[in-house]
Amino acid sequence: MLKGDYVGVKQYYLSAFQLAEKFDREKYKKETSQNLSEIYKELNQYDSTYHYLLINREISDSLFSKDSDKRIAENGDKISS
Repeated sequence: MLKGDYVGVKQYYLSAFQLAEKFDREKYKKETSQNLSEIYKELNQYDSTYHYLLINREISDSLFSKDSDKRIAENGDKISS
């Protein structure tokens, strides 16, 4: 892909990320932040690469924690029954 293509795609993903933030959609924030980090890497903009990689990591950890809490609660309900 040419650098000019990355610039256009970057704008698309930035818009998608902003919408995901506005509507508090963690799954989409996770996906778009991953894609943005990869795009910025290709554009040699490593500060932005790192920024979106950190966002992606925080969201991944949060989603994992929520999923783990849900499973623990479900297993606790099964044991109590």
